[in-house]
Amino acid sequence: MRRTLLPIVLLGTALAAAACGGSDAPSKSEPKPLTMRQAELLAGAQFLNYKNDGAEFEMDFGVKGTASHFTMTGQMNWDDLVGYGTITPDEGEPFEVWWREDIVIQSDPQLAALLQAADQQPVYIAHKPNPQANPVDKACAILLHLGSKQRDNPLLVKQTEGSAYLGDATVRGTATQILRYGAINRFWIDPNTGLMLRFAGNSKAGKAPETVELLTHEPQTMYAPQGRIVTQAQAEELAAQFGFGG
Repeated sequence: MRRTLLPIVLLGTALAAAACGGSDAPSKSEPKPLTMRQAELLAGAQFLNYKNDGAEFEMDFGVKGTASHFTMTGQMNWDDLVGYGTITPDEGEPFEVWWREDIVIQSDPQLAALLQAADQQPVYIAHKPNPQANPVDKACAILLHLGSKQRDNPLLVKQTEGSAYLGDATVRGTATQILRYGAINRFWIDPNTGLMLRFAGNSKAGKAPETVELLTHEPQTMYAPQGRIVTQAQAEELAAQFGFGG
């Protein structure tokens, strides 16, 4: 089937600890105050993501061994603020997801199998994001906010409580500095290029760790779902019509 570029109108307007990706452990070091150069690296990392238009990524989210844990591989485009990924949960089947700030669209493997058996075209389910309650939505929001159209103020970054230099580590063969912005969020940044190679964060309660590996820094092409987009209520009607669960 021919794929089509993901149009902005399709998704509507306006839709935001260290784990996989690098085997070398960070150097043993006590947290130290950021130097001005390190503050500048932190202040510019998200802007560079935006400037480079996008990235391929791998993400690990949630507490392993629980229903909230999944991995995701995909693409982010910070110019258009749109993302795509394939999510593999610890419990359940892999599914696809597309997102912007005001909408998340997901495939449903069970419904897809039911429609295929009935010789019906696949559908994709759209909903308004709720990052506070839905871990997939929260992951999408985190990825959206790893790019920014503006650099942060290095002085404010340096003065933010908790900001610190945590040590050095090698990520996929590249030497990086581990820099914390505030009390929780950590960034693995190449000091030579300023590029963010890894991000790690958590919830304030420490119950939703996430790690994002940025594998490339280049423009990304997004493709639209190859089927009709429906609401959750419409998806439930289709499921009932074709005997889902019966």
